[in-house]
Amino acid sequence: MRVCHGLAGEAVDVEDAEYRKPLDLVRQLARERWHLLSEDLIVLTCGGGTLSDHSRSEDVSGDVFFFLQKCLESEVDVVPARLDPADPTLAAFGGGEELDEVVGQRCVDVIDPAFEAFRGNIAEARARIAESRPVAALALRCEERVAVQRLAARAVLDNLTSHRSACSRSMSLLAQKSSRVQTKLSDSLDKVEVSMKALESVGLHAALQTQGRTTLADVMPRERIRRFTEALEAERAQLIQRLEKLQRQDGQLQALCDQVAERVEQLILEDSVGVEAKAILEEQGRAQREFLPELRALVPSAGAAPSTVLEDEKRSALVLDSVKTACANVRSSLDQLQSCWDRQHQTFVQRLREVAYVQSKVRYVERQAALLEEEVNAQSNNSQQLNRLQKMPRAYNSTLREVALRRQFRARYLAQCEKALTTLSRMVEVENSRRRAFLQRYSCYLPTDFVQGLGTLAPLATLEVPDFDSQLPEIDVASVEGQSGQALEASGPPAAASASSSLSVNASSGAVGTTSEPPAESKAVAKDPPETEEAASTKEDDAAASSQSRIAELEACNKALQEQLASLQQEQATRAAPEAENFQT
Repeated sequence: MRVCHGLAGEAVDVEDAEYRKPLDLVRQLARERWHLLSEDLIVLTCGGGTLSDHSRSEDVSGDVFFFLQKCLESEVDVVPARLDPADPTLAAFGGGEELDEVVGQRCVDVIDPAFEAFRGNIAEARARIAESRPVAALALRCEERVAVQRLAARAVLDNLTSHRSACSRSMSLLAQKSSRVQTKLSDSLDKVEVSMKALESVGLHAALQTQGRTTLADVMPRERIRRFTEALEAERAQLIQRLEKLQRQDGQLQALCDQVAERVEQLILEDSVGVEAKAILEEQGRAQREFLPELRALVPSAGAAPSTVLEDEKRSALVLDSVKTACANVRSSLDQLQSCWDRQHQTFVQRLREVAYVQSKVRYVERQAALLEEEVNAQSNNSQQLNRLQKMPRAYNSTLREVALRRQFRARYLAQCEKALTTLSRMVEVENSRRRAFLQRYSCYLPTDFVQGLGTLAPLATLEVPDFDSQLPEIDVASVEGQSGQALEASGPPAAASASSSLSVNASSGAVGTTSEPPAESKAVAKDPPETEEAASTKEDDAAASSQSRIAELEACNKALQEQLASLQQEQATRAAPEAENFQT
């Protein structure tokens, strides 16, 4: 992995980072290598992804680029670093080399001392080349830094493209969802008047009718429904306008994003620093690989003619002038290289700020899209509220049947309570008769306090029936069957209600207490598809018939238990008579 300072174009190779989080490693290098605050970093991967605290080392491959957040602020003046030929790190680029790179050995070792002019020219040429070599090394380093900047700019562009694509998908999905909801809402609004007219054809039960309220439509809050539908219409128009405005902003943002992306592409293709660096390296290469070998080649051999030596000396002086000119051009190009680097740096900063501005606009559009989606969801819920008008006739029919069944249950409940009270009264009467007979026959032969409580009688039972369902209107099953033909088709099955009651028998000291509380029953309402009125009525009739059959079975069982109780009481009385006669005898 290579950690790169995106704006400065500097990079550091990192090894053995598999046991550390990549983000922690980047922060440490930024703090130790570049003396930057780790909290002020924006870290991107080479594919445009964002490096977070949850990123693992196996998820990161290639280069990692970091940028300073404060550099993205327009009021902050970002000054590029000066290009310093005296930088000691340039030694890695060959800035401290002193050996002749052509021959590979020092000129004093191969030049005859008799030819001082040639030796002086070569020495001076080598000195001039050594002076310009750091500038050439600096140019080579600038090329590498620009290459890192290009990679960083590509990562920034990929990140912008990714965010913009996600925003476009969100807007597309929002537009599709809004279109579906608007269609459903229009259908629901169109059916409001139809549903209200249908409610006018459903007459109320006689027990529910009052003056001015004879149909199901009379119980509906028409004014409230009208205000609700008008509010939905206004809200729909406003929502459509906001969505269209957001779509226009999204279109403008797309154009701006394309424009910024084009500028970033131009920055990536910009090569002014590279051109200037190549010119410097070319001049340095001519002086070092062309002129210096030519100077060495002009050194005459031993025993050369004086005229030849003089001619070669003149040519050596001309070549030395060429070396001086080339090296002077290299050194003078440093200012031009610095100027190109400053422009490259400032352009990169400007493009980063433009990308940051577009990113903020993308986030704004995404937030607005999220808010609009919530309002679209609320509008969808409101359209479902309007659909309840269509289900009201079916609910009304089920309500009539529910009231009738509850009243029927209450009547059976009270009848069973009276029956239980009668049964208990008969049991108490029989028991007290038996106790009186016992006391008359045997108590006179026993001590008075022999058995405590032996002389008491069974108390009469009292029933406390809680009042329930007494406020229900007088609707019976027969009248409901007559009303069911007027109900309209509904969209949901009727719900089965639950009934609960309690029976407590209280007595004084020595009395028998019984508490009976039938368990509450509940039936889940199944969400079946809409069915016709005839099918629903048939199901309800079957349920009523099943209930009547169950009631008959329970009454038969109760009657059998009463007969068994009477038989046991008679058998007990029969056994008690012989015992009394034997005792008297």
